[in-house]
Amino acid sequence: MDSASRLMQKIKIKSAKINRLSRQLTVELNSNDYLKLNEEKELSEHFKTHFGTDNLRVQCVVNSKVSIEDDVKEDIIDRMIEHCPTLTPYKDEILMDITNDSISLSFPDVCGQILNATDTIRYISEYLTNCLGISSSVSCKMIKNGNGKDEYKKIKEKLSSKLAKESKDIKISDKKPRPESKKVNKYARKRTAQVIKIGDLKEGYDRVAFECEVIDTETKILKSGKRLILFDVTDYTSSVTCKMFTTEEEAIEYKSIIKTGATLEVEGRYEYDTFAREYSVRVRKIDECEPIKSPRSDTAKNKRVELHLHTKMSSKDGFIEPDKLFRNLADWGHTAVAVTDHGVVQAFPAIYEQAEKYGIKALYGVEGYLIDDGRAVMYNPDDSLVIQKTLIAVNNGEEIMYPIPGFLD
Repeated sequence: MDSASRLMQKIKIKSAKINRLSRQLTVELNSNDYLKLNEEKELSEHFKTHFGTDNLRVQCVVNSKVSIEDDVKEDIIDRMIEHCPTLTPYKDEILMDITNDSISLSFPDVCGQILNATDTIRYISEYLTNCLGISSSVSCKMIKNGNGKDEYKKIKEKLSSKLAKESKDIKISDKKPRPESKKVNKYARKRTAQVIKIGDLKEGYDRVAFECEVIDTETKILKSGKRLILFDVTDYTSSVTCKMFTTEEEAIEYKSIIKTGATLEVEGRYEYDTFAREYSVRVRKIDECEPIKSPRSDTAKNKRVELHLHTKMSSKDGFIEPDKLFRNLADWGHTAVAVTDHGVVQAFPAIYEQAEKYGIKALYGVEGYLIDDGRAVMYNPDDSLVIQKTLIAVNNGEEIMYPIPGFLD
């Protein structure tokens, strides 16, 4: 009997609810004993296979009163780090104390803003109330003063020792070799339709074939027990939704083929879906193929240094992960880059690690926002013609006027 089966004997399934907006399935469990975080993860993987979806989370409610021993305290701190991975370097310095039904959290002051920004305290408070039945308020106490320099040095030493152990020599000029072998899909058959572009699809195409890249995937369980696999694809001329009906066993095998970022060769019928009220492709055949886009390269003799760039951790405008960013820069032969996320600096630890790994100089920045809280330059403006504009600077209450030549209306 595996560990997941043993855990299933300890719990009872209370309900399974799906959020229509996030499409996330929540499995609510009841248990007489406290389940640790790693045990909940094992159950989560078990239910993902059972329900045929990766967008799933497990929530376990303990029926009996939980005795908060040291191992439970440590597990609760692990849940905080699971919710906010940025706290990982400070795990040993986060302490939990429970006295007279009151809960106190102590942590370095450098963690204060991180906890507030990620709403971690509220997350843990709700977990204690909803899952453990502990309704005590959580108080916070900072156990250190300073600006985080000591923590930064410790993190730097850990990363340096980790990189030294890896001892990997990465050549910036080397390009990644393209895969020579191709996976074999046992459900693929010989193509009988002509390959076209998605942008050329039109009503009346009974059999179409195209090469594409998967954007998003979803698997639904039908009342009949079959699986409906929906996946959105693009070939950068247009995009379309594909659907296919499979058995449970086939759906598990297709899961390794149909995934975000994979490139596929799809053949099927282009038809109107009366349920979704849009045109889609009813898939008949599917197989893996070579990437439809060649990797980008920088052939310039003198490489540029990008001084304005947003990562996925930016509050807006960013889409790229730090590891992919530095892998691309290494492939292109760039030696430095400036990361200037909108209003936040939470990418700095990952940027530092990747910069050390690839030998690229990181310039740490942020795109901030300036608010003009000084005196107004003009009051009660009208439609009068302004012949010459003037820049007015205020220095210690004294106005200094600078005429700007060349600005004529």
